[in-house]
Amino acid sequence: MIYYKFVHIVFNILAHILFGLEKIGIKNFPEKGPVILASNHISFLDPMIIPTASSRRMHSMAKAELFNVPVLGWLMKKFWAFPVKRGSLDMAALKNSINVLRGGDVLLLFPEGTRSLDGDIHEAKPGIGFIVYHSKVPVVPVLVKGTDKALPKGAWLPRPKKVKVIFGKPVYFDSYFSQKGSKETYSQIGNDIMSAIKALRENE
Repeated sequence: MIYYKFVHIVFNILAHILFGLEKIGIKNFPEKGPVILASNHISFLDPMIIPTASSRRMHSMAKAELFNVPVLGWLMKKFWAFPVKRGSLDMAALKNSINVLRGGDVLLLFPEGTRSLDGDIHEAKPGIGFIVYHSKVPVVPVLVKGTDKALPKGAWLPRPKKVKVIFGKPVYFDSYFSQKGSKETYSQIGNDIMSAIKALRENE
C-alpha cells in the first residue's frame, strides 16, 4: 500500500506537469464501499490517468496478452490488474470482477472493451451488465478527454497535451435487479451506462 501511495504521488506530479490534469466532479466518486468506474476508452493512457485522478486504489481488467510482456505484466499485477480474454465471455474475469466488488473495492472498467479509434462512444459489451447485475453496486460514469492526443495510437511516448477526467454522479440499477438475469437485462444495463457517459460529454 505504501508503494502504491508513492507511485500515485509521482504519477500525479507527472500528470499535472505533462497534461495539466484536470479532475472534475471528483466528489461524485464515493470515498468508501464497492463501486464500478465505467469510462470511455480512447488511449492506452486511460488505465493510468483515471487512477491518478482518483483518491482510491482500484482493480482493472486488461487483455491477457499484456501479462506476457516482460516488466509490463509484472507492473500490471502490482497495480491490481487481472487478465481478460477478449473475443469471448471470459467467466473467470467476470468472477474476479464480482469478487473485487464483494470485497468492498473499486473496479475500473471500459465497457466498450477496446479503444475507440474514432473518438466516439460506442456500445457496451455485455460483460459490464453481467457484473453490475450480479454485484448490485453503483456505477460512476467517467469521461476521459485529451488522452488520445497525449498518447495517440502508435505513439510510445506521451505528449504534453491537456487531459481531463470527469466523474459523473453514481448510477443505481435497483430497478433491474428484480428482473431475471438475461442477455437483454445485461444489454439494457450496458446501454444505460453508455448513455450516462455520453451525457457527461454533452454536458461538458
